[in-house]
Amino acid sequence: MKFAKLALFILVPFISVGCSEKLPNEDVKPSLAQSTIPADNRIQIDDKRLYERDQDDAIKALYITVLPNANNSELDWYGLNRITERYSEEKLDIIVSEGGPNGAGPQAGMFGADATKANAKISIRGNSSRNKTQKSYKIKLLDSAATWNDQRTINLNKHVSDGSRLLNKLSFDLIEPIPNISSLRTQFIHLYVKDTTAGSTEYVDYGLYTHIEQPNKQFLRNHLFDPNGYLYKVSFFEFNRYPDQIRPHTDELYEKEAFESILEIKGREEHDKLIQMLDDVNDYSIPIDEVIERHFDEENILTWVAINILMDNMDTDANNFFLYSPLNLDTWLILPWDYDGGWDVQRSKEYIRPYQAGISNYWSNRLLNRYFRKQENIEQLTAKIEELNAMYINEETILNQLDLYRPIVKPYIQRYPDNQYLPIIGKNYDQFVESIVKTPEHAIMRYYDDLEKPKPFFMSEKIPLEGNQHVFGWEISFDLQGDDLYYDVTVARDPYMQQVLYSEKRLRTNEYRVPKLAKGVYYWEVTVTDAQGNQQTSFELYRDEETDINHFGVLRFEVE
Repeated sequence: MKFAKLALFILVPFISVGCSEKLPNEDVKPSLAQSTIPADNRIQIDDKRLYERDQDDAIKALYITVLPNANNSELDWYGLNRITERYSEEKLDIIVSEGGPNGAGPQAGMFGADATKANAKISIRGNSSRNKTQKSYKIKLLDSAATWNDQRTINLNKHVSDGSRLLNKLSFDLIEPIPNISSLRTQFIHLYVKDTTAGSTEYVDYGLYTHIEQPNKQFLRNHLFDPNGYLYKVSFFEFNRYPDQIRPHTDELYEKEAFESILEIKGREEHDKLIQMLDDVNDYSIPIDEVIERHFDEENILTWVAINILMDNMDTDANNFFLYSPLNLDTWLILPWDYDGGWDVQRSKEYIRPYQAGISNYWSNRLLNRYFRKQENIEQLTAKIEELNAMYINEETILNQLDLYRPIVKPYIQRYPDNQYLPIIGKNYDQFVESIVKTPEHAIMRYYDDLEKPKPFFMSEKIPLEGNQHVFGWEISFDLQGDDLYYDVTVARDPYMQQVLYSEKRLRTNEYRVPKLAKGVYYWEVTVTDAQGNQQTSFELYRDEETDINHFGVLRFEVE
């Protein structure tokens, strides 16, 4: 994962003494000079009664009839399922109906049962699932069709990397009663497909799917949000300013494709309010508390971060959330999205970096980096984590939900077609599911451990030559306790740091100089240690493409 740099590197040596280091002008207090913070910028957050319509221990059968594509006669169901391009918009016409179990087919009186022509379009959804054998699908109902469960988009998620096939549903069902945040409605689906483009006259069993409600205008209406408001889905977003991509829609240099490489537009295509918020977040002359008061709901931020930590959803630092703001308020809300990578399931993966726990996981996020440099905000987050753990996300609440899901899910993952592709051994399913209940306990331990560590930092990708010396620079780390910080730096011929050329320990500066290096390829790393012996790596990662080995905290550079 590539992170945007938080600040320019200053290669003038200076002493690193814990919290004496500050991001630019963080303590300057001129306030939001020309702006007035609204006296009442409160915002309605969700209609909790909405979730009462859903039955957590139920599964619905959906029947899809794939029709020839009127706009592209060469595209069929087989071809659609082999599209791997991330932004492909290819769709097929379908009839989608709700029906009886066990392949009984559409049932009279249920959704779409009487349809004789297309009532929806289907496409491949999800970036990671496009290259998998089992696909996930997005169904968009036509305007002429009725809504299904008051929704016009049906997201059929196979969750191929989730061995339990229930983590997203578990997450959103647990989020439902939590104040200060919106959840998403979910539903287990048994999918059947009849492909008339291949001449089929029978429905084929596609196994178990999970529908996750799509945040869109219909979602905003249903949850008592403003359907005319602003809604963005994060592509890769760390609350930096992104001036080359995020421009006013009236700017002659504005390009929607470039904009959506950062934020996908799901609401109004007018970005002035978003830009004002990002300007303030990135203006260090404005105290962060005033930025929060003007542009955010603080309880919403704390709740979202606390949920992510308790569910161990690390992939929320720059991905997997939405931004929403009503038309006539300045407040932005964070809306959750995608939790199938949480619940400790990624901890054993080779790509997980040493710093990915607690607050350190969010340290590259400009907004949260600034916010969590204040001790009182850390204390608020700790209180929120403990509150949510006591009331909503704990062993008892998790077990209650798992007891509802297991009788539904387990039979499906033990039979065709899902048993051919499940990433865990079926006989270990119960053991795997039961391990989930310990996630909050493990996460809290990691959170408290991370509070003691210095925060991760960026190393400079450029190694300038000054006179007869090469200069290595890095950002100053930050220590929540204000401990003195020391840096160990190594320059080597190999990414394993075994063929060491130069090294220095317990540096108190953010630069290191070595004699001019000969032409060739080199590697270097920096680690930080506080006065109590707690150590942290940098954000950097070098991946050796030949060996597929990740070297955390290491950068490669070449002298020409």
